[in-house]
Amino acid sequence: MTLVVSPEVNTYSEVTLPKNTTEPTTDSNEVIVRGTDEYLEQPEQTKTYEQIVEEGVEAQYGEFKDWLNWRVKNELVAQIFHGLGQDNLQLNIGSVRDVIRKEMTSQRDHHFQSATHIDTTVVPLAKMRPEAQPDIPGYYWQKDVPNLEARSEIHLEVSERISQFAMLDETALYDLSEKYIRELNVEAQKEALTIAVQKIKDLEEQERKNKLEMVDLKSVAAVLAEQLKKAEAHIADRDIELHEYEMTTPSVASEQLAA
Repeated sequence: MTLVVSPEVNTYSEVTLPKNTTEPTTDSNEVIVRGTDEYLEQPEQTKTYEQIVEEGVEAQYGEFKDWLNWRVKNELVAQIFHGLGQDNLQLNIGSVRDVIRKEMTSQRDHHFQSATHIDTTVVPLAKMRPEAQPDIPGYYWQKDVPNLEARSEIHLEVSERISQFAMLDETALYDLSEKYIRELNVEAQKEALTIAVQKIKDLEEQERKNKLEMVDLKSVAAVLAEQLKKAEAHIADRDIELHEYEMTTPSVASEQLAA
């Protein structure tokens, strides 16, 4: 499941779309059903505008619910994992409630902004281009306006649906949080356990690598110690030789001077 992010949001300029995108088409057997440039093959009988909007709303709202489930479950997994080993672990319902409130608010605003952007920016630009030019990809044209308007209506209706939950009072939101916890707790526990088991395996593997590295380091240290010992012995021998040379040199010079 991926976050519902529409490509229309804050991505259009005077040329509407990036140059490397593919030009959307609105042939009779293709329609845009969600807030992405995704097309579904139509059956022989073309769907009505109302059907397109209805199916698009259900698809987008379904993705929102899936996303919210995923976010809540992640919160539960984090709480359970960090509380592993604690007796009678109590889940923080307040944190779950905050996640739900934040996601409802952000997704509601996202869909509303997407609808506004299509209506105020994308559609006006498309209406200014009467004839599609295949050699200019990434543009919307007049023929795309019905699909763009459908997409805008989908975003707006999804935003309104989410708003009904976003306006819940604290008691209702608390009850909704408890409902999510009941439904997702077991699955979250399984995921937390999976993470714990994987971390154990990772630590065991790291310990094995550390032992091998330690063996290598001990071997290197032994070689370095032997080399250092030889170097120190060499320096000691050289110092002795130098001292003996310094002791004998003056007497030799005196004998030469006397002669």
